[in-house]
Amino acid sequence: MHGVFLGLKDLHSLGITHRDIKLSNILIDNNQYPVTKVKICDLGSSKKLRSDPNDESTASICYIGTRSFKAPELLAGNKFYDEKIDIWSAGIVFVKLICKYINKKVYLFDVRNTEALSKVVMDFVGEPTSQELKEMNSANNLMTKGVKSGFTDAQIEAKRFKKFDQLLKN
Repeated sequence: MHGVFLGLKDLHSLGITHRDIKLSNILIDNNQYPVTKVKICDLGSSKKLRSDPNDESTASICYIGTRSFKAPELLAGNKFYDEKIDIWSAGIVFVKLICKYINKKVYLFDVRNTEALSKVVMDFVGEPTSQELKEMNSANNLMTKGVKSGFTDAQIEAKRFKKFDQLLKN
């Protein structure tokens, strides 16, 4: 994973967002252990982003990437996202690799539609805080459907990642 994050750092330093980080877009040298060569491939969806919510001409499509690796801001319909969506996707790759390593048959975030994915993400990560919803610049209500009014941001953050902890302990 170190190589993946270094590759993303290089892409992002050039202002390029990959927009489709997933297991099959990460190449490793299987002939060598420890792995010293990691390459990010399939730059067909990549784009130099200049996202400014005050300038509609900088909007990008939000239905990009492979569903199970999509960041919450894309699920929320945000057309003004940045390179953070690649970091989210790399995190999902990392969790899937950990589950495979510990021999867990986990189909994490592998769902049939975007609405189901938003429910699974909120189930595992927790509902978004009011600040996160604001930052996501939501254009639809997929990420707000599961929000339970009455919880403070501190209460939401205290419950965060409980399901991930349970998944890795069992």
